[in-house]
Amino acid sequence: MGAQVTPLRIANAAQSVRHVFIRDLLLNAHIGVHRHEKGRSQPVRINI
Repeated sequence: MGAQVTPLRIANAAQSVRHVFIRDLLLNAHIGVHRHEKGRSQPVRINI
């Protein structure tokens, strides 16, 4: 059983269809796995 793929609709303001792209958003986040990473922020780059 395969996954269903829905084609993207073209952005059209008249039909209230919007696309939002986020490129190179740089945030400081508290994400730590190792002991030396915990308790301080690290830069995280987001691309969606």
